[in-house]
Amino acid sequence: SITNPIIKLHDTILTIEKGDLKIRASGEGPDEIGQLAVSFNHMVDRISRLMKKTLVEQKMKSDLEFQILESQINPHFLYNTLDSIKWLAVFQNVENISDMVSSLINLLKFNMSNKSKLVPLADEIDCIKNYVEIQKFRFGDAFEVIYDIEERTNHLYILKFILQPLVENAIFHALDNIDYPGIIKIKASIRNDIIEISVKDNGKGLQKGDLINHHINMFDRKKMHNRIGIKNVSERLMLYFGNRAAFSIFNNQSQGVTVSISLPIMQSDDIVFQGSDYIMKL
Repeated sequence: SITNPIIKLHDTILTIEKGDLKIRASGEGPDEIGQLAVSFNHMVDRISRLMKKTLVEQKMKSDLEFQILESQINPHFLYNTLDSIKWLAVFQNVENISDMVSSLINLLKFNMSNKSKLVPLADEIDCIKNYVEIQKFRFGDAFEVIYDIEERTNHLYILKFILQPLVENAIFHALDNIDYPGIIKIKASIRNDIIEISVKDNGKGLQKGDLINHHINMFDRKKMHNRIGIKNVSERLMLYFGNRAAFSIFNNQSQGVTVSISLPIMQSDDIVFQGSDYIMKL
């Protein structure tokens, strides 16, 4: 009566150790062995649920990263860029073409060659500058980008490719059909142990139905802003950081929209993401 339950529990542990998480320990008696079997079964149930959750989250991350790759080679973006190059060649007798092509090459190299999920903020800002340089050839002086980046934030790491979709959204939507110079301000600063990044424009602003101002883990996907770039950024932040990150969009008091992101301070790209948790890799 004493050794048999222990032997059965031991055999169950060996079976689970080999990868079979469907088996459960028998015995639910009032003695210590029965209580140990019950606790062991609860532990295996929790491990099984966590593994299923991890698999689902990994699939979502893979799907989002594929969407990012698709957006990086978006045919509309490439078409507009190449079209701008064509008209520059026609009207300017190939003047400035090399600058535009260089910006395009640097942008694509950053987005497609760098495999890391995290990049220094300074590198992400350089990516934005290359993107803006390309759009300047198309829009001319229709808008201006102001960079207000605290020096101490440059070496901090953020998720790759989370700012360019926000700037792109401001250029193509917020500043569309306005009859005054557009201004986009990118700001980064540190508050306590948080890095705060915002993209602010002086455009037309959001309609009432589009306005969201929620913590990232409270998003109602059905009410999510309908622009794929912003939705992609918010979902990536939620997947990698959970409630450690915040994402909000709100109309400014005067005019335009501000998109705000808050992230935990990371001084290395050597991070292992585990659902809503992340740990430094040893």
